[in-house]
Order: sequence, then C-alpha cells, then structure tokens
Amino acid sequence: MLRQVENLVKDKKIKVFELIRSGNKTKYRRYKKVDGEIASYWAHYLSISGKEFAVANPRSTFIRRSAIYTINYQEDIDEGMYIEDLCSGRIYIIKHIDRKEGYVGDLRISALETKEADNAVAEPEVENGD
Repeated sequence: MLRQVENLVKDKKIKVFELIRSGNKTKYRRYKKVDGEIASYWAHYLSISGKEFAVANPRSTFIRRSAIYTINYQEDIDEGMYIEDLCSGRIYIIKHIDRKEGYVGDLRISALETKEADNAVAEPEVENGD
C-alpha cells in the first residue's frame, strides 16, 4: 500500500534562529546558515486556531497567534528555536516538531507567536584575523 503524501504549497519565506543570551538580557539572533549564508526556507503556513486571545502585559496588550509551518526536512531545527516570518514580520517560538516517522520529506512545526526576540539583533559576523 502506498502512503499518500500531502501536496502543500510552500509559499511563505521564513528564517530560523536561536537567541543568544547574556545574563537576563537577550543579545543576538543566531540564524541558521548554509554555506556561510543565512538560510531561508519556503514554508506552508496554517493558522491552527480561529481564536486569537489577548495576552495581558503591564505595558501593552498584544494578540498571540498559533501556527503550523511545514518545511522541507531539516535535521538541525529543534524545539525552543525561533521562526521569523518574512511575510508578516512576526516572530514565533517553536513548541513542537513532528518529524513524521518513516517519511522524512517534511517537518511540521507547531509554533506560538512571541515578543521575546523583538529587541534582539542579528549576531555580528566574527572576522577570523591572523
């Protein structure tokens, strides 16, 4: 019996990064790189909840969204990393990765919108001097 593979249109561009912290403060975003360049991935985006709920913050209120991104299989993406959606500009934290045992063509990533990484900047390039 053949396994039916989903035909998803991957039409959103995303970048994946880790946060580098110094003490209690977030300092830099360390983006995933391929051949020395910051990697961007084509992804299928699905909002998993019709409900958007307000999260109270002493300074402001923002809408927190849940989403599922499906990308081509990448071995080095883990829970706790972040997704930067280049279309919407939103940042999501990866909560769960479904690696689909037996079929490694796609990764299904469950993510939750976060403001934690908003003030972090891209990690500066380190020059290897002699």
